[in-house]
Amino acid sequence: MAKVYRSMTVLITLLHLATARPAFNDLRGTLPVNIDYCKKPLYQDCVFGITRDANDCITLSDHYPLMSIKFSNKVQCQIFTDKKCGADFSMRYVRLEEQIPDLTTHNEAIGGYFQSLRCAGEV
Repeated sequence: MAKVYRSMTVLITLLHLATARPAFNDLRGTLPVNIDYCKKPLYQDCVFGITRDANDCITLSDHYPLMSIKFSNKVQCQIFTDKKCGADFSMRYVRLEEQIPDLTTHNEAIGGYFQSLRCAGEV
């Protein structure tokens, strides 16, 4: 009986991991809406290493559980190298100078999400 219970627990865990999406606990209560990373005169080019026109935005799909972020103050980019998909990518994530909301604890999940899009050819 214990073996059956243990194997069912492992199966449930694997199913959960296979269907899990990034969770941002301290952003709970925000609407699961599109995220627009737009370049404006006060913004730096922080669109995860992707070059965009000056008036362009990246809009992610609705299921991504993070608030829509519009930058009205200075933002900074930090760059990390990702060796997935068989190549090195210089990827950036957005960090608000005033740290509101503070996204730094979510960088790995955000980067992973963008990496999965990039691997799938969606970005």
